[in-house]
Amino acid sequence: MTAATSIILAKSTRCPTAPLPHETLMGHSSAVADSFQALFLPDGKTGWLTEQWFTFFQLSQQDHDIFLQHGLAAAWLHDLGKANNTFQAMLRHKSPGDGLNQALYHEFLSGMILSMPEAGIFFPQSLNLELLITVVMSHHLRFDRSRFAKLGVHNTFQINVPVIESLLNQAFPPPPGNPSLSLSLSKHWSFYEQPDTCQVYKIADALRYRLEKYHRRLRSDKKEVRLLRALRAALIISDSAGSGITRENKEVRDWLPPLFSKNQSLSEKEILDSVITPRISSITQKRSSSFQWSGFQEKAAELPDRTLLITPCGSGKTLAAWRWIAARLSARPASRVIFLYPTRATAAEGFRDYVSWAPESDAALISGSATFDLQGMFDNASDDRRGRSYLTEERLFALGYWSRRIFSATVDQFLGFIQNVYASICLLPLLADSVLVLDEIHSYDKGLFDALKAFLKEFNLPVLCMTASLPGDRICQLTEELGLRLFPDPVHHGDEHFPDLQERSDKERYKVTLLAGEDEALKNARQALDQGLKVLWVVNTTERCRRLAEEMKALCYHSRFRLCDRKKQHDQVIRAFQGEKQAVCAVTTQVCEMSLDLDADVLISEYAPITALIQRMGRCNRRDLPQSNRIGEVFLYKPENDLPYDKKSLSGVTSFVSALTERLVTQKDLAELLGQLGPDQYEAERWLSFINGGVNALSREESLRDGIDFMVQAVLDSDVPAYLELRKQRSPKSAGLLLPVPRQEGKRDARLPDWLHIASSENYDPNLGYGPQARKEIL
Repeated sequence: MTAATSIILAKSTRCPTAPLPHETLMGHSSAVADSFQALFLPDGKTGWLTEQWFTFFQLSQQDHDIFLQHGLAAAWLHDLGKANNTFQAMLRHKSPGDGLNQALYHEFLSGMILSMPEAGIFFPQSLNLELLITVVMSHHLRFDRSRFAKLGVHNTFQINVPVIESLLNQAFPPPPGNPSLSLSLSKHWSFYEQPDTCQVYKIADALRYRLEKYHRRLRSDKKEVRLLRALRAALIISDSAGSGITRENKEVRDWLPPLFSKNQSLSEKEILDSVITPRISSITQKRSSSFQWSGFQEKAAELPDRTLLITPCGSGKTLAAWRWIAARLSARPASRVIFLYPTRATAAEGFRDYVSWAPESDAALISGSATFDLQGMFDNASDDRRGRSYLTEERLFALGYWSRRIFSATVDQFLGFIQNVYASICLLPLLADSVLVLDEIHSYDKGLFDALKAFLKEFNLPVLCMTASLPGDRICQLTEELGLRLFPDPVHHGDEHFPDLQERSDKERYKVTLLAGEDEALKNARQALDQGLKVLWVVNTTERCRRLAEEMKALCYHSRFRLCDRKKQHDQVIRAFQGEKQAVCAVTTQVCEMSLDLDADVLISEYAPITALIQRMGRCNRRDLPQSNRIGEVFLYKPENDLPYDKKSLSGVTSFVSALTERLVTQKDLAELLGQLGPDQYEAERWLSFINGGVNALSREESLRDGIDFMVQAVLDSDVPAYLELRKQRSPKSAGLLLPVPRQEGKRDARLPDWLHIASSENYDPNLGYGPQARKEIL
């Protein structure tokens, strides 16, 4: 090493000759080790998070010492590969390029150094070296055991042996009174055979062979697999904490322990006082009537840790879920409550209606647009929540949520870890110490449902899944294969006949009529409006939505709006249907199935999968009281094409519609027909990298849900200057200018980040959204 690189950096710095302590390799490694200890061994004792972590990952107490020993060692050693001249030159900006000018990824070099016999003198006999190396080499989620250490832009490089030696002595301190050990290793490394150098290819080949054997062993050693998952995730969150907390000039040992102590545990009383009671008060004020718990809502408090709740739309599932949460916290203490929704809009609604009643220091909304959605959410002067701030420390990223205790979030934010999404892994300390509810699970595509099943199988946590409808095969998978308790279930639990729920289920609610096509639908929509009725029209593509809304002079709501306009459209639709009895028409796409809590007199819909049709019907005659005689009019017709659905997802739809038409229909009828006609076809399980990867750890951020790769995020060309200025100001309003557009219509612009495209403003209308006039229709 030259004098210029005698200071070994771990992070980029403004002053390479006098870096801050946490920017040096030794300082950063120490901070990560401190973070691991603060999280899992506070005050030298097993912490609350350690207990929850072990329960979550299904580890035994026999794994306790192994976990702590290997976790602390990995914290000290995860970045020792940064002690090489090419990485140091990269941080000091002495080499051209964009980060590809290091000889090889530093974590790969870390593992290679640890695999060498010269390093073996530091290791205790109890060390599982393959486990340690795998955790270290995979902590950046880009590790493939068969492809690491390929030829880089540098054929030779040098390592700093003294610094590596110091890190090894920190990870494995010699016994008291013994001197530190010395590392007898050449500092010269080469991708080619040269005298007196460490041969990268030979070392890598030997390590690949070793890791291949370890990978094969993992296939039959479930205990080791769980330990590997727990350790890798623990290193990632410790690394994130050690980097983020010190960057903000906070003390790791002061900041972390209070967040994950038993004192943080939520109680049944806290949930009752801070969420349930305020929500009931809000409902009572809106209805101008007293509130009374229904029978099934009261029974929800007695349900077990794993439950599948299926009740009709509008029956009060969410309040039942909060009753279940309160009871679970009493039976099995936890410090967090997490409510997961399939979309950003439903997550925002869940936050507004329930989570936000909790103290602002506890409540959080986590979604791709949370910062924007929170703006103006409680501007009403009469709202008790007006003036509260639910924002977190932006520069701490995911760590900013660690102090919060009650969450409304999109499912991807927390379950993304199953596909090795980094930000989601950083939320695992919250998830592992939580009671979890997953709403609207009927909407999960194959990829997301596979992730849910794997999560339920591999991790131990109280989980309530709920929906208004679910195909029989999915009910079977969740109950018979994964052990969830179906509720209500009068077949197996004779006492679960709830008169109020039964009355709602048996009441004639809809009159369903089959139409010849769109022209007849237009005629019926106009007749309904002439009668002063509220009409919801749901179509399957954005283009038809825009066209019909324009033709009908109706409200338009779909996914292709700028976020700021989508928020306005959403609120406008909700207000229109909540208002006094007057004619109104909204034309929407599938987004209404979850995002819109409204009550229409008339529903017009194109054919869609059975579960989607049931959800759409749930937006018609939604507020019907059992004693009333109100009937919702439902008109169904076949669209001009099946897009965006395939034949498999539409199987049984024709028979389903035929069974409903020209008669009065109950919600019980819908559930029974779904069981008889819903799709029931085997599909291969989705590859889930956190679960199935073994030694490998590759982030698959786009793979949690089934791919929608024809859409990209964009900003209108007319909005680019405003967007850039808002970004410069770090204003959350910048997110309001984003919208999804078809990939082929998004253009690159050097002024924008790689993930963001430009779309033509000529194709955009604030009231109708984005949609070129002539192109193939897609969702």
